[in-house]
Amino acid sequence: MLAIQLPRNSLSLSLSHTITTISLFMTFWPVFSVRGRDDPKTATANDALTALRRQLRVLEDKESLTLQRIEREHVRIRLLVLKSRSAAVVALRRHKALTSSLAHIGRLKETLTTQIDALEAAKLHLGTAAAVQSATAALKMMHEALLGSKGIEGIDKTVDETSDQLALAREITERISGPDVTSTADDVDANLDDELERFMLNDKSTDA
Repeated sequence: MLAIQLPRNSLSLSLSHTITTISLFMTFWPVFSVRGRDDPKTATANDALTALRRQLRVLEDKESLTLQRIEREHVRIRLLVLKSRSAAVVALRRHKALTSSLAHIGRLKETLTTQIDALEAAKLHLGTAAAVQSATAALKMMHEALLGSKGIEGIDKTVDETSDQLALAREITERISGPDVTSTADDVDANLDDELERFMLNDKSTDA
């Protein structure tokens, strides 16, 4: 029986790099995936957004009540203008004060809305930067594990060794299974030419 010894060093080297890469990635991935989840900056931004939205709801409720009071004073003015001029003037003063208060509430709402938009944009930028930083660190780690101390030349060597192993595997398969006894394309074409020539000779003899 023919004993064939396969080289093991190159295959072991390739498998070692692959296993090292996968192990490091699985080890550090939980760190990258949760990074920023408990970031104090993110927590501070969330607290600020919560406070701003809460105050905005307070102002919206105040605005709704003020609008209702303005509408009531407007109706009262129309009723009093024909009955009591002095009472109508008092109602008009209240109406103007409420209108001024409504404008002030509107300015406060605009300020809060601007702050909310700015914080949401900053939070989005912070999250994007953290994700890019984590991805870059993971990519660097995997490249370092893949390249090892030999750099890109090690990858070329691994590819060459893999090609050698595949060629050796094909050679082993051919030796074990025996030579290929199937007809080649040239043999098939030659047989077809012979059959075609015989077919044409048969036609000529039939016509004669």
